[in-house]
Amino acid sequence: MEIYPSDLTDEEWTILEPLIPAGKPGGRPREVDMRAVLNAIFYILRAGCTWRMLPREYPPRSRGFLHTPPKRVHRFGGVCKNPHITQTLPDDPFERKAATVGIPLPHTEVKIVNPATGDIVPCGERGELCCQGYLVMAGYYKMEDATAEAIDAEGWLHTGDLATMDRSGYVNIVGRLKDMVIRGGENLFPREIEEFLMRHPQVADVQVVGVPDAFFGEELLAVVIPKAGEPLIEQELRDYCKGQISHQKVPRYFQFVESYPLTASGKVQKFVLREQAIKTLGLEEVAKIKTA
Repeated sequence: MEIYPSDLTDEEWTILEPLIPAGKPGGRPREVDMRAVLNAIFYILRAGCTWRMLPREYPPRSRGFLHTPPKRVHRFGGVCKNPHITQTLPDDPFERKAATVGIPLPHTEVKIVNPATGDIVPCGERGELCCQGYLVMAGYYKMEDATAEAIDAEGWLHTGDLATMDRSGYVNIVGRLKDMVIRGGENLFPREIEEFLMRHPQVADVQVVGVPDAFFGEELLAVVIPKAGEPLIEQELRDYCKGQISHQKVPRYFQFVESYPLTASGKVQKFVLREQAIKTLGLEEVAKIKTA
């Protein structure tokens, strides 16, 4: 993903320039790394439609980007199964734009369900985001099993995204169903832990995954990229977590890396991080244990 500074207004560039390491190019348009821009402004995960929302405490300078004319909106949707499902409104307050992906589009039905039972969950509770309407695909081409897995008999598309919805209908994406970690029968959500650890002043990025454990079934692993030139050790992060998040949400393992394995589109390959960790931590035999 790339943008050209020449496509930005002067007001937008004034906001963006201090957040981009390369600075404003002189003389001719030059490509700018969109990852640096988006990480600095929106904390967006690097691909598709999975978002890590801009924290409310983020510097006021970056807030201005959401309010420069034309006022920015967030849209959320799939890549192949449907276009965007929800959208914030141009006049929504910053908190709505920063912490949600908006309300369902017209003529679109959205519900948040318990993945195990299919029942609609109360407002504010986590569940799988499902949608129905004109925007949902007819199905995967000549892939009946895959279609049946994604779209149920009533025509609801199961996105695989974990979300919440408030009483005003605004949706917040909290993670991916397949990324959820089940530790000792308790559901843990990596994104919640990632967002907490991202607030540590020496953390540049963090990915949380589940790794096999003989007793609990799964344990949490945090793979951390420290900020350049700022040494960081495991105990500092453990001390940071102490008393601020529940003990079961504190990762059992921490690893420090310089980069993550990425797909061609720039999405972090969490399954690769998990496979690498199993080897590094010597969990090969534990990984062979079958669980219910």
